[in-house]
Amino acid sequence: MMMQCIDSLVLKVQSGVVINFEKIGPDPPPVSGENSRDSIDDDGEHELEQRDWEKEIINPNSHSEFKLLGNQNGGRSGNGASTPIGGGQTLTNTAWHNCRRLIYVPKSAQKGFAIGFWPIPESFWPDLQASSLPPRSAHPNVKFMCTSQEPMVIENLPFDKYELEPSPLTQFILARKQPTVCWQVFIPNSYRNTEVGHPFGYLKASTNLTCVNLFVMPYNYPALLPLLDDLFKVHRQKPSSEWQAQFKNYLRTMPSYYAGPLRRALTRMCSPQSNLPQLLVPDNCDNSLSYSVLNHLKRLKNQAKIEYDKLCNEVSSKQPIGSKNIFNSNNTNEGIRVVSRSPLKRDLISHPLLQDKFTSLKDQLNEFGGFVVGVVRSKHHQHRPGGQSYRNPFDIPRRSLLDQVVRMRANFLQPSFRHTKLLDDDFAHSMPVSQMGNYQEYLKRMPSPLREVESTPVRQHMFGNPFKID
Repeated sequence: MMMQCIDSLVLKVQSGVVINFEKIGPDPPPVSGENSRDSIDDDGEHELEQRDWEKEIINPNSHSEFKLLGNQNGGRSGNGASTPIGGGQTLTNTAWHNCRRLIYVPKSAQKGFAIGFWPIPESFWPDLQASSLPPRSAHPNVKFMCTSQEPMVIENLPFDKYELEPSPLTQFILARKQPTVCWQVFIPNSYRNTEVGHPFGYLKASTNLTCVNLFVMPYNYPALLPLLDDLFKVHRQKPSSEWQAQFKNYLRTMPSYYAGPLRRALTRMCSPQSNLPQLLVPDNCDNSLSYSVLNHLKRLKNQAKIEYDKLCNEVSSKQPIGSKNIFNSNNTNEGIRVVSRSPLKRDLISHPLLQDKFTSLKDQLNEFGGFVVGVVRSKHHQHRPGGQSYRNPFDIPRRSLLDQVVRMRANFLQPSFRHTKLLDDDFAHSMPVSQMGNYQEYLKRMPSPLREVESTPVRQHMFGNPFKID
């Protein structure tokens, strides 16, 4: 029980992104007993657990057909009578139709921040003629369709996998017990013509049915994956004119901001010396913003850099002045003038429910014009090098003599050269930031190291006798 609570707390502090999941289309049909995972016998269940569904690749022996991850219904058909599973949830509970939940985004152990291969599509088609970018929500609005599909992936193609936070949607998917079936996800208005757009990934339950994962794939991956499979299995990285025409048609259906991730994915899949990714996805495909938008973003970046440099200069210029005032100030107490805020509202003080509470505080609610709060200087600020507090006892106030005797004795007698003077210790912890890297002055005050007791003899030239030591 304790470990479950700890795991729950760890999951809550992980970084992630909030996403709105909304169902489109009809509800999924209820899962019958012959298609559920409960009807899998011992041999079939053992075989299912041994297979890694999420890393299955296309069969190398088949050059034109995809090997999809699992079968449509998630298990072998049985001979027993079919009983509906999940039908009651579909008819009575609709909380899973619209969920606002978190997806966990893990951080890279090497770089310390999250690294992804594919972006989530924008809710608008990039227009090179647009003078401004349309507003968008901070949380992506992801639509999912409950049509059962089979997850597909090819060799060396990168994809992103994010775990969904527990929600009614994840409970509904896990209750269906179909680890080999996925639901495609869409972003509305991500394509120029259709309202829903093309799929960019899918929702799929894990193999052990413990969580639901969001797989982010290339945009319109059902059209891209067969082309890439033919490129590497049939054409051997030497595409024909017909294949190039089909790939160009796909690029027209892909948002332009996917050009960079697609080029990097092709670079990983192709041989190191191949220039095929640059030929298939040229640099001019990256243009997704208009000239005015680019200038506006560039102007904002320059303005932010100027403001950042200005702030750094102000801080660096004020720091020496403040430190100089501290060193040159006398031992007089400083004061802070109290500026009264706006008085409390009359209706707040005279409220019947709060009148008893403010009656005892009536004296504290009065304003005192010109009131100054005295600030007592700390001992650390009193004993500065100008006062010579460790060297001249007449500079120490009478009330602090007994407290400073031990420190004066230690500073004067200097019992060990391994320790610095107390005055130097105070300097080490009260220097301004601009002087913290100045080590030369500190090295000048250090005593010179003693010579060795027995110096190492210089070896003489040994002409003739190789065994000579002296």
